[in-house]
Amino acid sequence: MGAFQTRMAMAWQRVDDPDAVKPWFLRGAPGFELVPKLTPGNDEFVFDKLAMSAFEGTPLQFALRDRGITSLRSAASL
Repeated sequence: MGAFQTRMAMAWQRVDDPDAVKPWFLRGAPGFELVPKLTPGNDEFVFDKLAMSAFEGTPLQFALRDRGITSLRSAASL
């Protein structure tokens, strides 16, 4: 988590110490698991959501950038 995300998490969780911030999305927690129909295939990547943004400052942002992907559009716009 970056500094901004840590401060935001501290505010949302009402804690004064960055070390007291608890992760939101723990692997194995009830709200984390996918329904069986959405289980990723062996050839698909899985990125854990570590921050509030789905992209900014996440491993997904770096993976997309490294592949030269600079923008995304929704299926609704196709």
